[in-house]
Amino acid sequence: MALILEDGTGKTDSNTYALEATLTAYLLERGFVLTGSKTAENLLISAMDYLETKSYIGSKYTYEQA
Repeated sequence: MALILEDGTGKTDSNTYALEATLTAYLLERGFVLTGSKTAENLLISAMDYLETKSYIGSKYTYEQA
């Protein structure tokens, strides 16, 4: 599955708030390296799923926004 970045334009098919390179750089700066079966893509999709379960003040920019 390809990651489609939500870049603030209200895309209808976005599935992440960050890209793999960003997550990898973030982890490396903190001394972590991804190993085993977990990939940056897996973690980013899981993070998006988690964030979407939370309640936030406000609303989506458009009804169609992912």
